[in-house]
Amino acid sequence: MKNTSPTVGQRMMLWAAALTAVALAAYGVAGSYSTIATLADQKDVPLPWLVPVGLDGGFLGVNLLDLALTWTGCSVIWLRQVARLLTAGTVAANFFAGWPDLLAAGLHSAAPVMFLVMVEAARTVFLRRLRLADATVRERIPRLRWVLDPWRTWLMWRRMVLWQITSYEAAVATEQLLGRLTAFLKGTFGSDWRRTAPAELLWKLKTGVDLADLFDELKQSAAGGSGVWDKLAIPDGEVVSIRPFAVDEQTDRLEQAKALNKQHLAIHGRPASSDTIRLALRIGAAQARALTKDIRQSMCS
Repeated sequence: MKNTSPTVGQRMMLWAAALTAVALAAYGVAGSYSTIATLADQKDVPLPWLVPVGLDGGFLGVNLLDLALTWTGCSVIWLRQVARLLTAGTVAANFFAGWPDLLAAGLHSAAPVMFLVMVEAARTVFLRRLRLADATVRERIPRLRWVLDPWRTWLMWRRMVLWQITSYEAAVATEQLLGRLTAFLKGTFGSDWRRTAPAELLWKLKTGVDLADLFDELKQSAAGGSGVWDKLAIPDGEVVSIRPFAVDEQTDRLEQAKALNKQHLAIHGRPASSDTIRLALRIGAAQARALTKDIRQSMCS
């Protein structure tokens, strides 16, 4: 992660902003005290001289407490909402104190509004620095990519959120790897690969688990080495210790299924199920059931 420590000039600007915020808060409290007290007296509120103390004091205290907790990484969501509510109350009280003179209303409410802006900015910076320290900040996807390819960009953003990918470059690399995996599976299992590919492969492809290792394993298996095809988990509990048969359009599917059933019977002591045949021959479920039925009939004849 890149260094985010402020330079000397940035520190000076931050100190200047902090001093401005303190001066602004002091001015706002001093200016709104008489304004809110006068408004409370006009509305016959009991102890009108204490009303600005409670409102402005609560406004400052809750905002400072929220900033302190956010800075320490212990931000409280509902406290943030209370601080905003008190700020809105202070702004509204100062605004209506100058009503119906819009200029006076704006002058009365300007100070608390500016203080609120500075508090929100500081809180945003604190949260961002904490997330940077925890490596939980997702980089933004360039706007031009959203314009050129909105649907695929949305899918990439969705995967960044679900798979906790924070780097845009890593997200692009993941998309490219997904494209290669999809093309590989389509070339291996045909256009209906989403139905005929093993469930474990589809699960890894959907959840993003070990995609790079999965691609290497698929290439190794295709080359004839030991890999993902060594043991296919079958729903009925069978384990087939063979690789898929190469699909030859000139070869009878039934003969392939019979050869597979004979091998499975020799290894496991029972005939191959339709799921075993479907996975090994990379065919649909209906065709696999029909072949299984023909094999059973030939075994009984």
